[in-house]
Amino acid sequence: MATADIESGHFWERGFFNLLFRLLAPMLFSPERLERGLRQMVRYLHQNGVTAFNEPGAILVPGAWEMYQQILGDDDTPFFSYFLTDGRGPAEQLMPHDETLARAEKQFQMAPDGAPGTGKLAFYPKQVKLFADGAIISQLMQMKDPYLDREGNPNPHHHGEWILTPEMFEERTKLYWEAGFQIHIHVNGDLGLEVVLDTIERRMREHPRIDHRTVIVHFANSTEAQIDRIDKLRCVVSSNPYYPVGFADKFGEVGKIANFTIVDQNPLTVAPLDLDGIAVIGTVFQGRWFPVPAGVAGRASLATTRGPGALASITDPGGAGCICDVAREIMRAIADNAA
Repeated sequence: MATADIESGHFWERGFFNLLFRLLAPMLFSPERLERGLRQMVRYLHQNGVTAFNEPGAILVPGAWEMYQQILGDDDTPFFSYFLTDGRGPAEQLMPHDETLARAEKQFQMAPDGAPGTGKLAFYPKQVKLFADGAIISQLMQMKDPYLDREGNPNPHHHGEWILTPEMFEERTKLYWEAGFQIHIHVNGDLGLEVVLDTIERRMREHPRIDHRTVIVHFANSTEAQIDRIDKLRCVVSSNPYYPVGFADKFGEVGKIANFTIVDQNPLTVAPLDLDGIAVIGTVFQGRWFPVPAGVAGRASLATTRGPGALASITDPGGAGCICDVAREIMRAIADNAA
């Protein structure tokens, strides 16, 4: 399985995690960088009207949860922050099953009062994130038919890459399934989805769970037959986040939490080419009004948002958070690995 091309500096998902992540973690997750990034995220989510987010497969470095509580749990942070325990890390580390489940339980207990709709910051109990194949844009999602080469011909050697091998995926889904977890699975290609659905079918035969609600995350490519299998297996599809733009009315039900966003124009009547210019004025979160600060309201992109309290560019030199620091550390790690 390909993980990295050292000469070109190209790291696949699994290669980055196995070869670079541990080397870069002390720099990427330094207290200064983490705090700056969290505060930037709070401003960015708020000015874009977000009232809840979920981080699936959260990786907690020492001190991170305490900082999350301080910043994301602050009374003036106007959104919910929820997390799923990471199933990929323990799998890659070949962590024993009992230790894996104990690790997850420890995370669930970090915020025992954080049931959805009550606490602002919590891990969803008994839910875990696993990974099947690679990403869409990098052409690493596993496809039944091969990708095309530069000349437009099928390349029989290019079908994609696995993040967790099918053998590892089989072993870890069995662990979490039999422990009663709801499993969220990152999968993009139709071959990746085929492996996932075959695995869920085996779990159902060996240990039936009618309301398992396994989540198919991203759901980029599939066949009609696979859609029928998803329905038959009673899985849940979590499609890419921009899909609800076209289906939002179908997702509305009485009883949902009534946090909402105020914008300065009606998105149903504004010219289509002007949609990205709609300004977020503020949000209503748990009955409180949270205005976006003056000078920030407007088209809320990193490229155009400036003024008091605006986001710093990720390319601004100097200080914690500069992306150039990450690039230098990656080059240093590549050189060390080659040596």
